Amino acid sequence: MNKLNFLIIASVLLLASCTPKNQVAITGDIFGLDNVTVFLTVRENKSWIKLDSCTIVNGKFQLKTNVDEPRLAYIVMEPSNVFPRTKIILEPGVMTIMGNTEPVEIFIKGSNLHDEFQSVMDQSDALDKLYEELLISYNAAQESRNLMGMATAKLELDENENQQVNLKKDYVKEHPKSFVSLIFITSELIYYASLQELESYKSWIDPSLYNTKAMKEIDQRIAALQKFEPGQIVPEIALPDTAGVFRKLSDLRGKYVMVDFWASWCRPCRMENPEIVAVYQQFHDKGFDIFAVSLDENKEAWMNAIHQDNLTWTHISELKKWNGEVSLEFCINSIPSNLIIDPEGKIIKRNIFGEELHNIINNLCQ
Repeated sequence: MNKLNFLIIASVLLLASCTPKNQVAITGDIFGLDNVTVFLTVRENKSWIKLDSCTIVNGKFQLKTNVDEPRLAYIVMEPSNVFPRTKIILEPGVMTIMGNTEPVEIFIKGSNLHDEFQSVMDQSDALDKLYEELLISYNAAQESRNLMGMATAKLELDENENQQVNLKKDYVKEHPKSFVSLIFITSELIYYASLQELESYKSWIDPSLYNTKAMKEIDQRIAALQKFEPGQIVPEIALPDTAGVFRKLSDLRGKYVMVDFWASWCRPCRMENPEIVAVYQQFHDKGFDIFAVSLDENKEAWMNAIHQDNLTWTHISELKKWNGEVSLEFCINSIPSNLIIDPEGKIIKRNIFGEELHNIINNLCQ
């Protein structure tokens, strides 16, 4: 047993017997950090909430909070460039964090659920590194106007994203009694899932976990998504365009319309835009239109992206990023996201991209 692991285990055993019920006590020692503020934070309703904080002195710090059930949290440093943000699964008891800044490494002990979670995240991190390499290839092809290279890199990026999702899905299906499965659903899978997919995820979970806050979050998402099933009338959207003129979605009745949620800062959105432009140019004269809702905050960046990507359709925004009323009403937790609606304003399908988008619009505009 190496010295670092021995210290971790010794620290956990020393403190475990004196921790109050529901309390999480975190003791940290990260070599190379001093006079740095560390925060224990969680993500709730698209906002960051601070649970505790303190100043790191000679690498050492202590954080405490209470939890009613296990949950995903983040260890965040300020300034942020001194150490990467770290995910941690909180459950009552004593947890110990030890690590180094050069090379960057971190070890978290004291939670069996965190160990389960980390075993999956190690695989996910490897996919993340590959994604970054593929993104460099895509950017190089884009800069050199290599359309074939862009298309190849885009397919590889899409496959990488599918592998990420399938990694978490497989874990959920294979571990129905683990709270980590609920955490993967509520922290990641819920953002990309259709109603049918989310109902499937819930069906995989053991009923012993149904009476939890995490499951209630899933149920709330299911109820919200039911309002956007095929055949439902899409809610009205009325927001200012780039010139400040209010535009209404209902003004496009009589056409097949894609309601496109995107943002200038969203790399996957920008990568999808060339395909959307191609579909628009091919089918606009046949009764197809686009109503784009931006989740930007910066108007100049929004307008520049519209110009750079040659997006010649209707654009509106609240300029409130994730906190706009429209994105909340439409259950937008990730972008790009879209809805296809018919000339009467009824929803046909949600979240279709690439070749599938082309094929569906082609069939509708015959």
